[in-house]
Amino acid sequence: MYLGTYDEKKLEKNIYNRFHGTLEYLEYLKSLLDLDISGTDINGGLEFLPLSNLENFCCASKRVGAKVEEIKKTLNLSEEEAESEKEKDNRKKIREIRAYQLYAIVQRNAREMQQAQNIFLQSLSQYRLAIMRIKHKTEWNDLHLLLDLQKKAVHVTRLFPYLFQNADDELRKIKQELIEKFEDVTRIEIDDLCRAQIIFIKAGELLYQRSRQCQEMEALMQVRIVPHRQF
Repeated sequence: MYLGTYDEKKLEKNIYNRFHGTLEYLEYLKSLLDLDISGTDINGGLEFLPLSNLENFCCASKRVGAKVEEIKKTLNLSEEEAESEKEKDNRKKIREIRAYQLYAIVQRNAREMQQAQNIFLQSLSQYRLAIMRIKHKTEWNDLHLLLDLQKKAVHVTRLFPYLFQNADDELRKIKQELIEKFEDVTRIEIDDLCRAQIIFIKAGELLYQRSRQCQEMEALMQVRIVPHRQF
C-alpha cells in the first residue's frame, strides 16, 4: 500500500496525497507486506498496524509540516531511515513499532487497572454503607447467612445457569424470614444490600482480571526485553 508522495515538483506546489488521521483502519490487513505513508498527514495508530507479514515501512516527512513527522519521531528515526527500504533499516523500524505496540498495551492495561480499582473501591464503600444501614436492625448471624448464600449463588449460577431459579427461590425465602423475624427491616433495605453485594463481587472479579492481564503483560515484556539486554 503506497500512500506516500515523492514527486519533488508536486511537493513544492503543496500537492501530495491528503491521507490523514490514524493507521487504525489497517488493523485487519494481516497480509500487508509494504506500507508507505511518507509525506502524508497520518500521525497515529501505530498500535493497530499488523506486523505479522510487514517487511517494508516508510514514514519520511518529505515536506515541511507533514504530520507523519510525529510517527517518525515516535519511532526515533532519522529522515533517511524513515525513507529507507534497506532490510537493516526496516528491521529497526518494525522492531521499534513492535516495542511501541507493547508500550501501548501496557498503558491501556494500566488505565483499565486504575478504572477497575476505582470501581472496586466505590462498590466496597456502597456495600459497607448498605451493611451499616441494616446491621443494627438484625443479628449478624442471620445477615451473614443471607450474604454467604448469595455469594455462593453468584458463583454457582455462573457455572450452572440452570440452578438460578433454585438459588433465587432460596434467597427469597431467607429474605422473607428476615423480614418476619426483625420488624424494623424492610424489603427495600434487604434488596439494596443484596444488590450492593453483587456489584461488589463483580467489581472484585473485574479487578482480578485486570490484575492478571497486567501480570501477563509484564511477563511478556520480560521475555521480549530481558534477552536483548543480556545480548
